[in-house]
Amino acid sequence: MVNGISVDTILIPSDNYSYVLRRGDCAIVIDACNGTLLFEYLQRQNLKLQAILSTHHHSDHTSGNLKLKKMTGCEIVATDKRVRGADRIVADSDSIKFCDSHITALLLPGHTKHGAGWYLPDEGMVFTGDTMFGAGCGRLFEGSPDQMYNSLQRLASLPDDTLVYFGHEYTIDNLGFALSLEPDNEALQDRFKAETCKLSEGTYTTPSTVNIEKTTNPFLRCREKTIRAQLGMIDRSPVAVFAEVRKRKDRF
Repeated sequence: MVNGISVDTILIPSDNYSYVLRRGDCAIVIDACNGTLLFEYLQRQNLKLQAILSTHHHSDHTSGNLKLKKMTGCEIVATDKRVRGADRIVADSDSIKFCDSHITALLLPGHTKHGAGWYLPDEGMVFTGDTMFGAGCGRLFEGSPDQMYNSLQRLASLPDDTLVYFGHEYTIDNLGFALSLEPDNEALQDRFKAETCKLSEGTYTTPSTVNIEKTTNPFLRCREKTIRAQLGMIDRSPVAVFAEVRKRKDRF
């Protein structure tokens, strides 16, 4: 619990994450991946759902929107009008109030044109959807390499201890790919062991932190000589390196 807000992580089979932010009996859901599972959870916890905040319009993150809206009367907030049932479209840096806290919309194009991160600066949390994963990033379905690179850099500029809650449980596969680029990176080796242990014990690899991602996420390390040398791109721009890393991950 941070500043009175707790985060409940709900794994929606097989690998989607929904998050329930709660203070007292009030709740906000970030990415309503399954309406039935989330509604049952809210009922068991005696929580009143105020709003759903969607990170992007893809169905694996919004399938529960309409059911939860119908059952609870909650508001659906997004940065993309394509989000199912959206009641309010907010712009970059707009703020949503939750009890005494403020949640800031971060526009993060790349995976989609109008994807969002949801940032709680006072609590030191950011919910990144499919922009940043544990040791990875989302595919470029609608945006360009430079857009995704800049979105990731924006997240990397947050304080190092910011907790990073991401949209899918892809961390082990992502770390395997990262090790193919930086096999001698001790931080990567240690993280691979630690995250494998978490999953074997039935816990999650979310949240990470900004600092952990900066030391182990290859998509944030496009200026590093080790990665540039591995790719034969010593003198290329960070965006060009990013595009090549993304291309290789797509084939990994």
